[in-house]
Amino acid sequence: MFRKITSYFLIISTSLLCVIALLLSTPWGSHLTIVLLNKSTPFSMEYQEGILLKNIKLSYLSLNEERLSIDAKNIALKLNSNCLWQQKLCLDELAMQSLSVKATQHSEQSENMPDSGSVEKFVFPFAIKADKLFVNKLSVKVDDITITGNNITTKALLENTSLALFTPKINALSLALSDSAPENSSTNKIKVQDSTDDDTLWPMASLPDIPLPITLL
Repeated sequence: MFRKITSYFLIISTSLLCVIALLLSTPWGSHLTIVLLNKSTPFSMEYQEGILLKNIKLSYLSLNEERLSIDAKNIALKLNSNCLWQQKLCLDELAMQSLSVKATQHSEQSENMPDSGSVEKFVFPFAIKADKLFVNKLSVKVDDITITGNNITTKALLENTSLALFTPKINALSLALSDSAPENSSTNKIKVQDSTDDDTLWPMASLPDIPLPITLL
């Protein structure tokens, strides 16, 4: 009886490992995995080519929540599977042709509540770590404030309500205020100093204080 149970366990375990290997190491398996992720997560993705265990390309990736909208196009990533068991998505490389982020400071439920001067933070469902992140065109819109940048290279860690960027380099970063922005704003467009070879320079340090739905470290 014990041998029969052990045999069944080995057969089931081996079959599961084979299925997982097929899903992660073949193009059709990677495509099927993306389809399953679309149905089981708040993200929407479109498979283009490649395999998950090596290099995979996505036509787009989007996330639409109550206070946060993310749209990325022409994505190439290299997955590191060593930390999947820690409920963390680790990427050796992540490159995006364009990344657009739109956020609001407060949810609809908090609009009728007294203003406490703080912004309600958005909590991400799992941590994302990218050892090398490249974004060709970036657009971040928070209510009436829009931040744009080109050729962004950094190492990033997104966890809970915080986004940490390590030694970032950004070209042509700017900030724009819409017509509905507060009247005490001295200018409608601010060009931020570009990053240089000095890794200690953080270009966004010269931006005015902006209430964000995440904590930028």
